[in-house]
Amino acid sequence: MPDAVLVAADGVTPLRDLRADAPFRAGDRLSQEMASYAPALLSHDAAMWGLRDDIVARQRDMGRNNGWAAGARQSQIDNIIGANWMLACEPNWQALGLGDMPDDDKDAFGEAVEEAFDEWANDPGCWIDAGRRVTFIGLLRQAFTAWWDDGEHLSVAHWLEERIGPGRAHMATAIQEISPSRLSNPNEAMDSAEMRNGIELGPHGEPLAYWIRKSHPFDPFLFASTFEWERLPREDDFGRPIVMHGFVSDGDGMTRGVSPMTSVLEAFRLNDVKERATLKADLLNTLLAATIETQSGLDGEALETIFGVQTPNPQTGLKQFAIPGPQMQLADRTRLIRMPVGTSLKFSNPTQPGAGYEPFINATLRRIAAGLGMSFEELSRDFSKTNYSSARASMLGAWKAITGRSAFLERTKANPIYALWFEEAVDRGIVELPSMRRNGGADSFYAKRSAWLRCAWIGPGRGHVDPVKERQAYQIGRETGTDSLQSANAEQGRDWRKTARQIARESRFLKRLGVTLSPASATMGVQGRSDHEETVPEGQS
Repeated sequence: MPDAVLVAADGVTPLRDLRADAPFRAGDRLSQEMASYAPALLSHDAAMWGLRDDIVARQRDMGRNNGWAAGARQSQIDNIIGANWMLACEPNWQALGLGDMPDDDKDAFGEAVEEAFDEWANDPGCWIDAGRRVTFIGLLRQAFTAWWDDGEHLSVAHWLEERIGPGRAHMATAIQEISPSRLSNPNEAMDSAEMRNGIELGPHGEPLAYWIRKSHPFDPFLFASTFEWERLPREDDFGRPIVMHGFVSDGDGMTRGVSPMTSVLEAFRLNDVKERATLKADLLNTLLAATIETQSGLDGEALETIFGVQTPNPQTGLKQFAIPGPQMQLADRTRLIRMPVGTSLKFSNPTQPGAGYEPFINATLRRIAAGLGMSFEELSRDFSKTNYSSARASMLGAWKAITGRSAFLERTKANPIYALWFEEAVDRGIVELPSMRRNGGADSFYAKRSAWLRCAWIGPGRGHVDPVKERQAYQIGRETGTDSLQSANAEQGRDWRKTARQIARESRFLKRLGVTLSPASATMGVQGRSDHEETVPEGQS
């Protein structure tokens, strides 16, 4: 018979093999706080296995019914997508062998590409959208919303030559947004090494093709196409994207994305439950006007005497209500009632939510804001306790998250769409590529694809907390060479070249009218003083 051995909380490890004081507390198996904390060591995909549909459904429901969640998503859409995204064409001229090309020619090429793309992207006919409902900015909004709710966005590029015609589309390329819930294994088969979550994988785990249901699995009407799948390759033989699947990859072997809402979904739910419970309690307290306290109970005759209410008829079971004349009435028609002996009538005193309600809500919102990469002020819309310095620090911290998410959307959505358009525009002669001198005059788009497609995007502006101070900072940066017109205008969602043209146009107009404007600093008495500089009283040095 084996000797008895004392084991740790996991029921397997002998106590003598454990140290009483672990080098890392996170790995302590003996302490009361950590002994029962034993999550499984899962891969990213395994952690989501069997849970994805529940998580996505709850997150979408929270966005529909919770004001804080809906406000957080709308705030992110406004800050990241805004009303428009402008293309800034910036080919890698050195890689193309055109570094010595005159700057004016480079600018002319870039502006021609930008104008042609804008004409296609913002065509009021919505030809960029296969469903013809939205323009380019609408596609970006749909992609961001899908990523926020589902953790990923999915779209397919179509070639619709039949749409081209006078007054109709000028390009055959069209984008169709697809719900990520339609991406699944054909016939709902189990995952395997070559097929996972509807994605056909290569030998290095790279996606080769996507299996997409022909309709949403939870449409209100079950069509036969719900049980049909279509295989779409990731790209064609020339590298032209066909399926655009974007998500934030956190590690090796990850095939599907996780929403930023996932880590704070429980906090949103607790906030929602607490808020509704508090409001219900307050409402009940308001509706309960009075209570009767008695030691002997009240019969039907007593109730009728006090309130004029007749008890149910034992034969018919119906309640009858009658308000008899007051037993005693004062001159101002105030009614007095006589209570039976041993009975007292107490009126409720409606109260507001308890003192701990607001601190609880604010603490929860701060936790949610941290998890979403937002500032508390941005999430709660409460700037009552914020000064300039803290507001700017908060805004700069949140702006880094916005910049990162904008870059993610550029890489996974805007750039592939631009690549699709550029390729077709070159093929149709809408964009004429300059010859590359260092490559024997070869100007093939496919020879230097990435160099031709290098670009930047100008989204919504960051905004100003204090416009005067921040414009002073831009001016100082411009004079010291640390800021440029391009960077300063891009931060506020503007194209510096369009701004410069508009200034020149206005200057010519004012000169024609003989109008002279004074410098803003002289007119407003503005000086470039630091926020921390103290004002010295007059007469003191």
